[in-house]
Amino acid sequence: MKIIQSNSALRIYSDDLVVIDKIPVGTYSVEFNPMAGFFLVKEKNFKVDQKIYGSAEKKIEKILRGYEASERNFGVLLSGTKGCGKTLFAKRLAERATEYDLPVILVKSGYNGIEDFISSVDQPCIFLFDEFEKMYPKKNKDGEDEQNPFLSLLDGLDSGKKLFIITCNNISDINDYFLNRPGRFHYHFQISFPKDEIVRDYLTDNLTIENKNEIIEQLIKISFINDFTYDVLRAICFELNLGYDLNETLNDLNITRKTSVRGQIAVVVNGIKYATNYGIPISFNEDHTYSLSFDESLLPTMFPGDLHKQMLFREYLLRFFIRLNPRNFKFDGGGVKIDLTGVTLKWESYNDANAYDEWSEDITEEDKIWLSQYIGNAKISDVVVETYTTSIANYAV
Repeated sequence: MKIIQSNSALRIYSDDLVVIDKIPVGTYSVEFNPMAGFFLVKEKNFKVDQKIYGSAEKKIEKILRGYEASERNFGVLLSGTKGCGKTLFAKRLAERATEYDLPVILVKSGYNGIEDFISSVDQPCIFLFDEFEKMYPKKNKDGEDEQNPFLSLLDGLDSGKKLFIITCNNISDINDYFLNRPGRFHYHFQISFPKDEIVRDYLTDNLTIENKNEIIEQLIKISFINDFTYDVLRAICFELNLGYDLNETLNDLNITRKTSVRGQIAVVVNGIKYATNYGIPISFNEDHTYSLSFDESLLPTMFPGDLHKQMLFREYLLRFFIRLNPRNFKFDGGGVKIDLTGVTLKWESYNDANAYDEWSEDITEEDKIWLSQYIGNAKISDVVVETYTTSIANYAV
C-alpha cells in the first residue's frame, strides 16, 4: 500500500505507485475524467520518416534556439491551408524536442479549464495544439471566445517555461490578441503551398517515370496558377507512376485546376511603359493576344510643351498587341517570366508589316520618318507581370 497526502487529504494506492518530481522526456496526451480531473497518458514518440521540403528544418532549429534562449513562455503559430505541411512541421519539432530533454504534451480535445492544468505543469515542456481553432473556437455556439483564457498563459504569467505550438488552417479564426503580439507568439510561420523548386524537388524524388524531367517542368508551370498541396502532388505522382498521362491524371483526380490567372502584363518599350488593363485573364495554356497601351496623362511630361509630338503619340503609338503562347511563359523563383524572343509588337494603327498607308492630312514627311524610326527601333527593356496570386516579378528581357 502507498499513501499520498495532499494538504489534509490522504489517498491510498497500490504498491506499484511511483512518485516522480518531473515529467520524463517523451510524448503524452492530455486526458480528462470528471472524477480524476486532468492527467497525462503516454503516447508513442513521433518518428518522422519522410523528407520535409522547403525551409522547415531551419525554422525548427530557429524555434528551439529561441526557446532555449528565452526566460519565459514561448509561443509559435503555424498557419496555412490544410495539406501544406503544418502538422508534419509540428511532428518534426516534437521529434527534435527530445534532444533538448523536453516532454511533448499533445492537446487533442477542447477541454474547459485546461489552462489551469497547463499552468500547474512547473517544468520546461512543449504543449502542441493541432488545429487549435477547431478545439477552441473564436466564437462558439453561445457567441463566446474560447481562446481568451489562453491569453494569460501566453503572456508567461504562469509558472514554468513552456513552448506553445499552435497550428491553424484559417488565421481569421484566431483571436486578434494572438496576432501581432510577439510576447505571446514570438513566431508566426505561414506555411504556404509548395511552389517552384520545392515542387521540383518533390517530383524529382517521387516520380519514377522515364520522361519525368519534361513532366516536372509542365507541373511547375501548372502549380504556379494552381495551389497544389502535398496531398495533391502525392496523388499526381501516384497516377503518373501507374502509367497514366498528365492530362488524364489532372482531369480525373479530385482536384480543382485553373488554366489562367487574372492580373496585368506591362512592357517597357523605348523607356515608356505600356500595360494591359489590370485584372485581365492571363492564359498560360493557350495562345492569346494581349492589348497594351500607355497612360495618356503622361504625355505632357514625356514631351513638355510639344503638343504636336503628343498628338503623334496619341494617334499612332497609343497601343500595340502581342500574341503569346505557353512557350513564352517561364516560371522561376516564385514569379513568372515572359520570354519575348521572336514576339512582334503589332501597333494598333499599322498594318501587319508595321506600315501605315493612310496618314492624316496634317502629318509631315518628317513626322513619318520619326514614327517609322521609333517603331523600327522599338526596344523592350523590361517586362512586369503581376497576378492576384503572386507578387510582382520584374525581369529584364
